[in-house]
Amino acid sequence: MGDEGGLRRLQSLIKNITLRRTKTSKIKGKPVLELPERKVFIQHITLSDEERKIYQSVKNEGRATIGRYFNEGTVLAHYADVLGLLLRLRQICCHTHLLTNTVSSSGPSGK
Repeated sequence: MGDEGGLRRLQSLIKNITLRRTKTSKIKGKPVLELPERKVFIQHITLSDEERKIYQSVKNEGRATIGRYFNEGTVLAHYADVLGLLLRLRQICCHTHLLTNTVSSSGPSGK
C-alpha cells in the first residue's frame, strides 16, 4: 500500500528466507555452478523475397511501436513487447512459419 516501513520489513524478511546464488557464488571455495565456455555462432542467411517482405513489415511495425514507447517515455514499461519483437524477427530468419498471427497493428504483443 506504499508504506515505506512495510516495504523495508518485507525486504528484510525476504532477504533472510531466500537463497540468492549467482554464477560467481562459491560454497566452501568451490563454484556453485560450472558453466561451459560460451560460444557465439553468427550465421548469415539470405531471405527469399516473400520472407524479406514479411521481415521488413514486422521490423517497420516494431520500429514504429518502439518509437511510440520512446515518445511516451514508457519503453521500460513495455520491455517485454520489445523483446517479443526481437524474438519474432529471429523467428522469421529461422522460418516464417514460426511467426504466429499475433503480430498486429496494435503492437508487437498483439494486444
